Amino acid sequence: LSGYHALLGRRESEIYVLTMVQWQLRNLLLAATSPDLSPAELAEAAGMSPYVAGKMMAAGTSMTEEVLRKSYGAAADCEYNIKTGQVKAPVAVEQLIYQLASNAKAR
Repeated sequence: LSGYHALLGRRESEIYVLTMVQWQLRNLLLAATSPDLSPAELAEAAGMSPYVAGKMMAAGTSMTEEVLRKSYGAAADCEYNIKTGQVKAPVAVEQLIYQLASNAKAR
């Protein structure tokens, strides 16, 4: 949460932060659901660098597929709520951060 506030202090957009969170969750989920692929194969299939693929494969084992799916869905819901005007972006992303922390804790 302090990192999020630091980014906002540097005038980064809440949508940019949300996009980066979604990108990380997507990559983690792809890595977690592709255990038979090598980092190079995952990189080619998912359009990421082999370095990122290797990092995601190592990090993806720290959370279950169920937690990653739930987290990715929460990020998509956050984006939807912002874009439909249901919640202001700063509040929505902060709530998402709390939810992701709770999801990770429940792993």
